[in-house]
Amino acid sequence: MHRFLEGGPTFISEPELADYCGRFDGGEFTDCGREYRRHAIKDSPPFTGESPYAWKEYDIWRLGQEAQACYITRKARTVKMLESIPESLRIPQVVFPFNNIRGIKSSAEEMVRNGKEVGIRTCFSDGETKDRRSVLGKSPWVMGLKTPDQVDDFFSPELQTNAPWRGSDKTPENNFYFGWINSYRHQGLREIIVMGNPPGLGEIDLKREHFVCAVYCTGNEYRTELITQTDQLRDIEDTDRKSLLYISTKIPEIKLALGSFSLEEICVSPGNRYLDSSGSPENKQLNPHSLKLVEQIIGVLYRQHGANLYYTLSALNNFAIGAVEFQGRTDKDGNIKWILAYGLKGLMEDLTRLSSIAKETKQGD
Repeated sequence: MHRFLEGGPTFISEPELADYCGRFDGGEFTDCGREYRRHAIKDSPPFTGESPYAWKEYDIWRLGQEAQACYITRKARTVKMLESIPESLRIPQVVFPFNNIRGIKSSAEEMVRNGKEVGIRTCFSDGETKDRRSVLGKSPWVMGLKTPDQVDDFFSPELQTNAPWRGSDKTPENNFYFGWINSYRHQGLREIIVMGNPPGLGEIDLKREHFVCAVYCTGNEYRTELITQTDQLRDIEDTDRKSLLYISTKIPEIKLALGSFSLEEICVSPGNRYLDSSGSPENKQLNPHSLKLVEQIIGVLYRQHGANLYYTLSALNNFAIGAVEFQGRTDKDGNIKWILAYGLKGLMEDLTRLSSIAKETKQGD
């Protein structure tokens, strides 16, 4: 068991907390940001100077209202909710109606100009998906639009028989945007997400350099589930649970009550693939590569951004969102080049995960 010790900042004073709790208990606000009484329609929060969790409640409530009003599909609404994560810590994503081709292309061109590789995700309305599109992670997608010329080709009305980009439906009929429109517009396709991915994401030759993780907040527990050598977040659900690497800390409840996010002890429980094979069974240790990665993840997701992510997840839990999903990449020496939020994990993913765990348990009996 590896342990990492680190202190954290105190956000508010006890008098400020007492004032906030008194107003909260007095009925000015309902719990968990689901709905604010009387003050909900104001342009700005009706309180200032209280805990960061209170601000997060309001911000996420506002994002939820905007997502509900502006978008049709759950996937598109999730992208809006992802704005609760700091911009520097997430992959840029923009949502458009599927038939706003000018807007989609313009956004893709801007992403390429900013040094990103464009990815395109499809959003199908609930109840209208068919075949494999009703399965999590199986909606049609495209990745790796790297140049302005490739963006032009993708939006050209001509078939692209030897397109350089990657996609889920690599056939001449579906290998360009208008092919997608013709194939899926009558199958529930409603919205398109344009993503500005970091260079190299999704390339098979670079898969060993990538890792994915999901960050959870449950009560006073703040934990991460990590898997390396993959860029597929779905692998967290599909992989044997014993093969994952877990990073967790429990914040003393008294500190949370006083508005303090303090990392007193962080524990790491590695799956067998991350252990040093030269160690004895009685003294299992992380291998050097995994230890280096874990220390860097703790630095970014716990010490640098831990307080923000914890309070954000605490508020997101009330919108049936259980985790923030991250993708990352290291260089050849194991140093993290980038780690960015890709999406939010909600009820559907949690049900899939519970089903997977149930199957593993049954097989083990």
